[in-house]
Amino acid sequence: MMPQAAIAAHRARALSPERPVVRGTSANPDTYFQSREAANPWYAQTYRHVSEAMTQFAALTGRQYQPFEYYGHPDAERVAILMGSAIGTCEEVIDALLARGEKVGMVKVRLFRPFSAMHLLEVLPASVQKIAVLDRTKEPARRPSRCIWT
Repeated sequence: MMPQAAIAAHRARALSPERPVVRGTSANPDTYFQSREAANPWYAQTYRHVSEAMTQFAALTGRQYQPFEYYGHPDAERVAILMGSAIGTCEEVIDALLARGEKVGMVKVRLFRPFSAMHLLEVLPASVQKIAVLDRTKEPARRPSRCIWT
């Protein structure tokens, strides 16, 4: 997907003891916030760029991914939202509950940051009444603010 020359050029810019440089910016409080706000349009384009890259990946591999993927009953009343290694386990649970006739589903989060609430809402069925947001993590000194629901 990526030309090897572009990868090599990017890696050549990396920090290295052989090529020491000082990088970064310094901004006083009066201009820092303005510069951070000026970056917003770039972050707003992330979803589109990631979606396009996922489409290119699918063309090469046959495996299709989207930043938010819905799985389950088309008229689900209960939905779990999760990401990471818990997705496979949750799919099995969804399949078992669907086999029992329950209207359940899940949303797989593939793009966490920057988070797009608008695109998440687009994949949720209009019939959803209850949502469970799940996060599976084990990190030393983990605080609740490190979870998916932040």
